[in-house]
Amino acid sequence: MQNLLKKNNELETTRTDYIQQKYVRPVKQTDQQKRHAKLPPHQEEKNSVEVNPYLLRLPTLFLSFVGYGAAFFIITHVYPEQVQSFLLPNTYLPLLLAFAEGHFFFFSYIFMKTRRGLLITLLLTTLLFLQLQTLLSLTFAGIVIGFFALIELCLVL
Repeated sequence: MQNLLKKNNELETTRTDYIQQKYVRPVKQTDQQKRHAKLPPHQEEKNSVEVNPYLLRLPTLFLSFVGYGAAFFIITHVYPEQVQSFLLPNTYLPLLLAFAEGHFFFFSYIFMKTRRGLLITLLLTTLLFLQLQTLLSLTFAGIVIGFFALIELCLVL
């Protein structure tokens, strides 16, 4: 008789545990409780070391050096007539693309934002293109910079 009662009791507790696991929602912890909760030993070591975000994005800076190195190579070893009409007439496209790559990765690394890096890259590449076409003046540069500043403000707000 006692064995039957023990088995019945065990069945009842396992059934109750199963129902609790299935239908009872766990209580959500507050932020303060999460901060003071004990972590398993293998996770404590990972979370105790904070890595500088600039170190994590260091390969981006190296890619900018590749772009600037390509631009340096074009400036020092290639005659302007060779790159002047590459694919498009009178655009100096290889030089512009090399500088654009360098600017994009460099400013994405500095600002930690790809969008801002792209916007500054477009601004500097536009100014370089206008200078190569001998269209750049102080007034026109102010207009172009103002236009890109307006775009930045519209994207931020």
